[in-house]
Amino acid sequence: MLLVQMLNPLMVLMLMCPGAVAVQSEHAFPDIPFKAFNTFVEQNFSSKIMLTTVLMLLFTIIENTDLLNLHQQQQHPQLSDENKVDLSSWIKSLGYEIQKQTTGPKFKTLNLIPDNQVITKVATKLNDLAEILGLNSFDSDGRQIQNLQSISKKEILPILIICPPSNTCSDKKC
Repeated sequence: MLLVQMLNPLMVLMLMCPGAVAVQSEHAFPDIPFKAFNTFVEQNFSSKIMLTTVLMLLFTIIENTDLLNLHQQQQHPQLSDENKVDLSSWIKSLGYEIQKQTTGPKFKTLNLIPDNQVITKVATKLNDLAEILGLNSFDSDGRQIQNLQSISKKEILPILIICPPSNTCSDKKC
């Protein structure tokens, strides 16, 4: 009983305290026609590129919205002492990591050029991919319209059905 009497004021105090819930807003998954995406991939990479590589590139772009925000801020300087860059060190770093992980014969369809220009070429393609997907934080006049939020994957969640792992009977009664 003593414990209940002590907890009552504590519970009342906790209920009176303002609460805060941190809910991160999300952008919708990029909504572009498949034909436009397919044309982009064929023109910027290769028609022989593997689906796994295309998906890796797509998910790499949509999972790095903070990096895209930083990259696009350097593309659109807001202060007079800032320098405008076409390819920031942020997007080049991402290009470097992709190039590093996609070396070898399996990834030859990335259609890249000699090593000394690879990073710039990959970064340019990543920048173009972000643009075609509509992942822009600046308008055509160079004014910031928004910061990119994380990308929602609700629209691409798989539909799962519960079923047995085998279609054969395991006993005589089946």
